[in-house]
Amino acid sequence: MKIEKKFAGKWIAIKNNKVVESDKTLTKLTKKTATRKDQKNLYYTLIPNGFIAG
Repeated sequence: MKIEKKFAGKWIAIKNNKVVESDKTLTKLTKKTATRKDQKNLYYTLIPNGFIAG
């Protein structure tokens, strides 16, 4: 899965190898995704700063 440079230093929620939401903190991200029907199918990961997509 390729991650875009704009997500560096952020938490992202992934479903089917696509980024569906992002935020700087995990707590805010989980609040954003709390109302989604497919919440159980989401994966959360932190993209480190300095990460370069290629």
